[in-house]
Amino acid sequence: MKDIKRKKLAHALVQALGAGVALSVATTAALAQQAQKVEKIEVTGSNIKRVDTETAAPVQIITREEIERTGKQTVTELLRQLPSNLTGGLNDLTGSNSFSSGASTISLRGLGSTATLVLLNGRRIAPYGLADPNFGQSAVVNLDALPLDVVDRIEILKDGASAIYGSEAIAGVVNIILRKDYKGAQVGGFYSMNRDSEYQSWRANGTIGVGDLARDRYNVFVNLEHFHRDSTRLSDVEGYVIYPQLRDSGYATGRHYSSSYAGSYWNSVYDPVTLGQATAISLKPASQQPVCVPGAVRDAAGTCRWDLVPRQDVEPKSDRDSFYSKGTYEFASGISAFGELGYTKIKTTYAGNPQVYGDFGQWYDATNNRLVGLPEVLPVGNPSNPYTVPTLYRHRFVEVGNNDVGVESKNLRGLAGLRGTFRSWDWETGLLYSENKVEATNYNQIRASVLTQGILNGTYNFLNPSAGAITPDMLRINSTDRAKSSFTIFDAKVTGELMQMSGGALALAAGYEHRHEDRHADPDPLKQSGEVVGYGAASASGSRDVDSIYAELNVPLLRTLELELAGRTDRYSDYGNSTTPKVGMKWKALPTLALRANYAEGFRAPSLTENAKSSVSAFTFVTDPQRCVTGDEDDCFRNIAVLTRRAALRGIKLSNHAI
Repeated sequence: MKDIKRKKLAHALVQALGAGVALSVATTAALAQQAQKVEKIEVTGSNIKRVDTETAAPVQIITREEIERTGKQTVTELLRQLPSNLTGGLNDLTGSNSFSSGASTISLRGLGSTATLVLLNGRRIAPYGLADPNFGQSAVVNLDALPLDVVDRIEILKDGASAIYGSEAIAGVVNIILRKDYKGAQVGGFYSMNRDSEYQSWRANGTIGVGDLARDRYNVFVNLEHFHRDSTRLSDVEGYVIYPQLRDSGYATGRHYSSSYAGSYWNSVYDPVTLGQATAISLKPASQQPVCVPGAVRDAAGTCRWDLVPRQDVEPKSDRDSFYSKGTYEFASGISAFGELGYTKIKTTYAGNPQVYGDFGQWYDATNNRLVGLPEVLPVGNPSNPYTVPTLYRHRFVEVGNNDVGVESKNLRGLAGLRGTFRSWDWETGLLYSENKVEATNYNQIRASVLTQGILNGTYNFLNPSAGAITPDMLRINSTDRAKSSFTIFDAKVTGELMQMSGGALALAAGYEHRHEDRHADPDPLKQSGEVVGYGAASASGSRDVDSIYAELNVPLLRTLELELAGRTDRYSDYGNSTTPKVGMKWKALPTLALRANYAEGFRAPSLTENAKSSVSAFTFVTDPQRCVTGDEDDCFRNIAVLTRRAALRGIKLSNHAI
């Protein structure tokens, strides 16, 4: 009996051991198979697909989970908090006076937005249409046009990458990567405000997708998103600002002013050379000023002033609607077809104050190539001049209306492509069209020719605007600037392994890109002709072709030491050629410590607004230490106008700096 039991026990142990061995073998095979299926990905800063996301250049990755934890509602808000995003970019919060109103950009390492390349899924985005000459902001991507809900991750390369991506990648690259696929349906929303119900904004979004790439070999999904931000004025949040600092900054009630409401007279010095213009010296006594009207604020001298604070935006009103869809289909041969379609519409409204008579100085008439201005001295006999000598006058055109700005931006993006594998090589090709259209409208501006006649003929009554032959309705005009930029891009690239080395696989990536750029910025014809009082304009018109070839090599010298070599040549049809190299090394000294070293050259090709047919008319501000002795802004601005006018009469061309 005991022998029989021992035989049964031995048999059971053999079976258990065999099962254990079989399980171990099966598990090992499964793990090996899983290891073979590890997907290599392309990391920003390199065209070579890899498993290790740590390259020789530092890359910061913000995952979708991290994005959701921040509570940010837009891509702009998310990137604004990055320590590497320093000054030098545009901001839609304060863009009403900018040539690129309504745009928000990123400036890595403080080198400016035009030195920071922004990509969407590794491909370029058409720049914001309006031509901004300030600080080289002539070819920038508007971050507000990118939907947040479908962002999978954001990769920030904090190193120059012209050898990989070409122009603009001097300070670094921001690559916004959207979802690859989605199956199911979801809706979401977000609402925020402070405890006093200010700074209100909300976002609503929905996504629906069908198909499983692994099982069905296809996936299609669509995302819709709406974002709304209420207007918040400085007067709404004065309690959150240290008031002495607010006062000293020039925004306090009755402190920051450049004119009167409804008008004030000045003591002045006249110069015949300036064709009847005058230099303001001081305000006339309060007893010689017009009677204050309701809504005016009196300063310490008793003069009526216009309060700028109630219409000073901290956050302008904005509405954004976006549509994004992506589809992928995998053929039996392993080749995949993919496509993207996106559309975004943004409308931003900036609150403004009425324009001012007496602070315009001179501006440019591009049609006739000359400086123009208003007769800012009221002649004797003018119904608004109670004196027996010409009088310098200031007036806030409250009767014409607030000088608000409305900006509407539309973005279209379409992509179709193929990708697949041939032996050990991955390849991809695509055709992309990216477009941006902008319309910026300035409301309740002043028509120069009508106001000039009203001053010279006495037909516009500043003291009683409804009593003159020329009425406020006749002065009022709305001007609209229109712009469009577009990219049409064809690209093809391959990446794979050339051979095995002792440290790993010697990998190569190479590619070709053809890009056609088109840019047209058309200011309102009335601005071009100098008919809009006190406004400059920026125009541009041109197109060009860019052809690029590039190659990249990853050399594993040791298991812990790798060498990266890259080079790119770009040929511009209007600019010329640029060849940029890069050499990088990474040494993984410890599992938790990696040392990097990089040498790279970079370049920024001039944008079409800089290199094609373009023009800018703007203003010159000069501080004259001899004339600006009173510390009054009006005194300084008056002398700037005199200086500019004298220079024009003498045939001197001043260097203009746009602001």
